[in-house]
Amino acid sequence: MKNCFTEFSCEKEPLKFFTTTLLFLVALVVMPLMALSIYFNQSAEEFYRDTMLREGQNSFLRYSTSLDSRIGEMKRALEFLSTQDPIDSSFPEMQASYPLFISYKVLSKDEISRNQLLMSAIYQKDDRIYLSSPMKGKESVLEVEIAKELLFLPASDARFANFAVLSLDNDVIFTKQRMPFLTSRRFLGKLYMSNGTFDFEDEEGNRWIIMNYFSPNSGWVYVGSTSVPYFYSSYKNLSDILFKISILTLLFSFLIAIYVALKLSGPPRKILKYIREGEEGSQMRGIYGTIQKTLLDQNERIRELRPMAINEFYRSILTEKKEKSQRETEYFSVFEKNLFTLISFNIENSQEEVDKKLLCLGKAEDMAKDYFGKRGIMTLAVHMSAEESVVIVNSHLSAEDKKAIETWSGHEDGMTIAISSSYEDIAELDIAYSENREKLRQLAYDMGNESIEIDGKLQHMLINTVKTGNREDLDSVFKLYDAQIRTKSRSEILEISNMLIAESLNCLLGNGLTFDGNATIEENEKITKEEISVRFKETITAMLGIMESEHSKNSFLIMEQIRKFIEENLQQNIGLQEVANHISLSPSYTGRLIKENFNMGIVEYISTLRIDRAKNLLKYTDATVEKIGYQVGFSNVRSFLRTFKQYTSMTPGQWRSNET
Repeated sequence: MKNCFTEFSCEKEPLKFFTTTLLFLVALVVMPLMALSIYFNQSAEEFYRDTMLREGQNSFLRYSTSLDSRIGEMKRALEFLSTQDPIDSSFPEMQASYPLFISYKVLSKDEISRNQLLMSAIYQKDDRIYLSSPMKGKESVLEVEIAKELLFLPASDARFANFAVLSLDNDVIFTKQRMPFLTSRRFLGKLYMSNGTFDFEDEEGNRWIIMNYFSPNSGWVYVGSTSVPYFYSSYKNLSDILFKISILTLLFSFLIAIYVALKLSGPPRKILKYIREGEEGSQMRGIYGTIQKTLLDQNERIRELRPMAINEFYRSILTEKKEKSQRETEYFSVFEKNLFTLISFNIENSQEEVDKKLLCLGKAEDMAKDYFGKRGIMTLAVHMSAEESVVIVNSHLSAEDKKAIETWSGHEDGMTIAISSSYEDIAELDIAYSENREKLRQLAYDMGNESIEIDGKLQHMLINTVKTGNREDLDSVFKLYDAQIRTKSRSEILEISNMLIAESLNCLLGNGLTFDGNATIEENEKITKEEISVRFKETITAMLGIMESEHSKNSFLIMEQIRKFIEENLQQNIGLQEVANHISLSPSYTGRLIKENFNMGIVEYISTLRIDRAKNLLKYTDATVEKIGYQVGFSNVRSFLRTFKQYTSMTPGQWRSNET
């Protein structure tokens, strides 16, 4: 608008406004639409090769995962039902929550096949679907019949043409429309070698896109198929629609650009007309010149005061929890919305000279300029008081950064530094400031109090023992505890014991559990070292019992995690340690769970799954024995041959010949 008051060139403004607006709309809306139209048109012929699909695959995955989730929910419900006694009165209540449950019966474990126990708790028998679960504390299995027609209800938004479910033995459990190629050896070979989607041409020359999903809950394979022409026509139609929309958008852009140009240039043109044609035009020009000079002077003054205003703005955010207006935030904020970390500098009150107490202000400015400025990280030093300053860092600080800051340029006497966590919004600076104030108070307290150190090995073993609820490691924990307190005084033993009890209690609380007893050993003059030790061991044993009881309730879920992790990582070199790490339990406790639930050790269980998978690949693919051994997780072909013969009494080649 400056030109309007000085050079009187506003006649050109409408054209400039029109051109700018039109180019902006064309670049932002029309060109992307045209580009998309061209892209979809060119991609129509090759679309079916894109394995990251498409509408049909998304619909298939939604249906498959929702179906699998229902199976998972029913398995968990059945696990709970298997713990009830009597089952007769509990089954009607469970049936009300899960209408898919039809009837149940209790079987001995001998009546369930070994493969079903290993791979899945859901299976087909006599064209009916059954779900089974071991009964807790009994040598029997609870089996429930599932309503097959309700279980496989198709999704209302399903875009895929056909759908089928294959069992572990490649039997067809369910189909929606007929797919005659489902059980052919050529189809099954491509199915087991695929990673979710593949092209398939049937015997009649029809081309299909096959989508598959291997269920982690049932071990079944969900198969969806649709013909290529559906996607071809979809892309063509989408291309035509986008082209028509882009043409209409271009026309609207012309109209909008004309409207904006007239709207924005109207008031200045009216003013200029009045100045030029009015009798007091010369006087008006002088008045407008004076106004313009005044505005420029004010803007210069605002620029001079802005640093002070910015400092006060951020200081108010740090100390007050009031909402800032959008206008304030846009004008004063020097940061974009991002991760923020706060560094606080503090010097305790003393009788030192003022320039000594202002040392933290210089420290804050030096760090903002030298440490972060040279690395290109935006920062701002804010002066809170003569004894306190902060640095706002527009970035997440790594552990190495924090360590360097704590020792940066050394610590002067009486100075402490606190570093907050990272926050996502500048409006949360007051939270970061409160966090640092608390840390500074804690640092001041810790400087005057030396706490007794706990043996790291004892601490780690205790927390791991309580966390896993494993009583086998409790004796080792108590031996380490006795060794640590042997040379300690009574007060030191009391402090060590209460600190360890507090950490164990935090472990319980972190798992959503509570401890009803007294979790602190009270100080009194009569209590002896031996009594403190006994109280400590009784409290830890009670906490372990609570965690052990919780693990017993959740054993079914834990075994589901173990089974899923092993099946998904069969190709990797996994063992007991890797499985234990995945479920955050000790190896000894994990091994015991596997032995109790699968009636075999971890090595035998993994080998059994690998051999079963290898059988499918041998039967339905033409892959070499060496490649199959690698795909199912054996480190070398000799190990694969030896293990396969151990389980089947045949070599892989002999087994393939017999089956095909």
